[in-house]
Amino acid sequence: MRGGWRRVLTGAAVVAGTAVAGAAGVVLGASATVLLSLWLGPDPGNITHPIGTEPLPRPTPTAVDTAPFEERADAIAASWPRPEPLPGGGGPDLLPVQGVDSVEPDATVLTVSVGYGACDADYGAWLRETAELVIVGGWTVSDPAAGPCTEELLTGVRVLGLESELGGRPVVDAVSGAVLPPAR
Repeated sequence: MRGGWRRVLTGAAVVAGTAVAGAAGVVLGASATVLLSLWLGPDPGNITHPIGTEPLPRPTPTAVDTAPFEERADAIAASWPRPEPLPGGGGPDLLPVQGVDSVEPDATVLTVSVGYGACDADYGAWLRETAELVIVGGWTVSDPAAGPCTEELLTGVRVLGLESELGGRPVVDAVSGAVLPPAR
């Protein structure tokens, strides 16, 4: 009978252990869900949108000066089709765009690739439309809390809404003044 009691006790321990593990799994699963929702918050950050939908507006941080882009866009529009590159290559308020996704004439949004640094707090893109062309540029905001940082170029995408269909208008980089070829 000694072996019988041992099997009964072992079986009871397995059942109790399974119940505890199951309860712990529910608690851990619920905890993970709560922690994930707290981490994501109400705005999980960079949301991607299906092609053809309106992008969510991204507020421009007050630390970004719009004047460099506005002045440069005016200069490109005035000198089109032969704008000169921007001397000095811009700065954090006006950066070159790394590329633009393939676009169709009926496109009402542009997806552009913007370069930023590993220690930048935010980045974004500028847009100016004229009857003849679309001018785009990038911007970044440095993170004042960042310590030593690597000098690497990261890229991210931003979706920009157009006021009218792209049509035959070229997409022009604000810094170089060059037409951006669509990504293939």
